[in-house]
Amino acid sequence: MKKLVLFDIDGTLLTPSKSHKESFNLAIMKVYGVRVDVSSLSLPGMTDRQIIFEALRCAGKDDHTILKGLKDCEYALLEFFAKLSTFEKLKTLKGVRYSLEALRREGVILGLATGNLEGIAKIKLGRAKIGSFFRVGGFGSDHYDRAEILRIALERARNLFGRINKAIVVGDTPRDVESAKRVNLPILGVATGKYSTRELLEAGADCAVNNLKEGLPFLLDR
Repeated sequence: MKKLVLFDIDGTLLTPSKSHKESFNLAIMKVYGVRVDVSSLSLPGMTDRQIIFEALRCAGKDDHTILKGLKDCEYALLEFFAKLSTFEKLKTLKGVRYSLEALRREGVILGLATGNLEGIAKIKLGRAKIGSFFRVGGFGSDHYDRAEILRIALERARNLFGRINKAIVVGDTPRDVESAKRVNLPILGVATGKYSTRELLEAGADCAVNNLKEGLPFLLDR
């Protein structure tokens, strides 16, 4: 039986990155000539494309204008992040490494379903020294919408590994929960980000725990 677990990154695997936020501000200024502060947005669970769109909409830009510069902005975002993050220590959250090792020993396929652009995700996981655990993924550079990112990750997993008997999502925000429910996948909520176990359960998580290690029984037995 093939089991797939798809992880969010920020707040789920790693502590949030300050340089990622600053890279948005710099990239948007470079491409669109608009000064923004993405910290004013409700960021947890948003994809990188959503953040670009919402920041520029708040600054009065229309979607047509945003789309025209989107690819250039994503490239600039990756470029700035690659530079700024060299000065930042990216840390795994409590229980993450232990849990990834335990799941891999049990033959679980580990994947990603993250709003981060693929290049940014790889930099983060590489610097945190956990990139080698993940064999497949869907990314913010694939789609604006988290549910579609999950569908893309599932399709890639099936193409690589054949029939997937079970798939589970792991995330730390109500947006992660909502996207998992839209594609009919169970989700483990981890309260290692902004939201509590109660808030994740109220959002519809199938199980919510204080850290990933506590969620191992759910991931292994589900």
